[in-house]
Amino acid sequence: MKLRDKNIVLSLGIIILILITYFFAIKKTVDLSHSYDELLMNKSRTDEYAITKIKLEKRRDSLQNILGGFKNSSVYLQNKLLVKLDEYAKENGVKIISINEPFKFKINDVVVNYFRFSLQGNYASMAKTLHKIETGSNFGEIISLSLLKKQDRRKRKIYLEAEAILKTTL
Repeated sequence: MKLRDKNIVLSLGIIILILITYFFAIKKTVDLSHSYDELLMNKSRTDEYAITKIKLEKRRDSLQNILGGFKNSSVYLQNKLLVKLDEYAKENGVKIISINEPFKFKINDVVVNYFRFSLQGNYASMAKTLHKIETGSNFGEIISLSLLKKQDRRKRKIYLEAEAILKTTL
């Protein structure tokens, strides 16, 4: 073999050696470097998600504290009573005359609220409405009920008015 042929074979051998080295070592190193970079990005995203999760949990807890305090207040109960009473009154054809501010009493860390409201309509419809308030909505019990027969002199109508007191405990 001539020197020139030896140089060509040597050059080809070096090229093949470089290709083999690239496929076995350099390419894997480059691929591992890219996957390492992706893992670092995922780790930073995960850290951001963890921080966001902690912030959201704190916000949820503070909102639950606010809402929990609101749900236990008599204002919340009064609004809920008004909504249910309105629903049942429309269903039975009864007119709501008034809902007064509740009376609050605290007995041994138990808050007792007394809600006073007035209805107008016929006896059967008011009885159905009061029964639904007492049994269907878990507000409490009606502890007082007074029925008054009233007359509207302008319209020359006689109607029945009920005044009830509902007792709820928190």
